[in-house]
Amino acid sequence: MLLSFDTKLLKYAELAVKSGENIQKNQLPHISSSNDKLKLIQIIIKIAYKNGTKQVFVELSDAILFLNSLRKRSKRLT
Repeated sequence: MLLSFDTKLLKYAELAVKSGENIQKNQLPHISSSNDKLKLIQIIIKIAYKNGTKQVFVELSDAILFLNSLRKRSKRLT
């Protein structure tokens, strides 16, 4: 039986929350990720809240914006 991508993503998120990070009740986890993984982050947050976490802090980055800012900085230095 083949699982759909969404089902696999859900199982992966559950594994990350319950086993990998072991997020428990009343904890305040911090997630740092690139924005291309937003769907996975949303699922992880939902599972973390179901497990009783009080608040989830999320820091998203964008690789294209980051590279553009580096290019702009390097032009200023030359």
